Amino acid sequence: GEHKPLLFFVRGRLHSPWGMGSWRVVGTKRVALSLCATVELEFDSESAPSKFSYTAAEGFTVRKRSGAGALDSAYVRAPVDGWDASHPAAKALIGTGPWAWAGISPMAFLANGVLVSPWGEGSYVGVAGSEDTVRVTFVGAKHTVVYEGCHKFRSVRESDGAKVDGWVQLGQSARHCQM
Repeated sequence: GEHKPLLFFVRGRLHSPWGMGSWRVVGTKRVALSLCATVELEFDSESAPSKFSYTAAEGFTVRKRSGAGALDSAYVRAPVDGWDASHPAAKALIGTGPWAWAGISPMAFLANGVLVSPWGEGSYVGVAGSEDTVRVTFVGAKHTVVYEGCHKFRSVRESDGAKVDGWVQLGQSARHCQM
């Protein structure tokens, strides 16, 4: 079956299907994840990874203590139309999170304007002439999102003016991990 993603954020934050965790670099191509127990990932490349192998420590409920996986190509792709990595709001959002949209998480502002949401993939681009605003699109709806600092934003859906808040999700530590 399809697995839900592991989402890596700045400052060693990690969102997993089992809850929040942390990550740290332990070698040139290796990353240690702290979830219910430690899982180590070894990537195939330092500069352009596309797949990995994993080894799980005792305490992690898995069918196999080792295996392999691949990075989802949807999250590692060319920039979306209109993407400007130097836009102040895009720079403030990229890699931070996980975010909750009206309390629903996880949302992730990834590189190149790629947005991950509970409702599917989307995009975000900085609004020209603005220091704090991005245009976010997912599930066919466009939203004007104003980043307010302190890991909070306000959104207005363009079609009907519906307003929601978003914030960085602190979350609960991972429990009952199963692969």
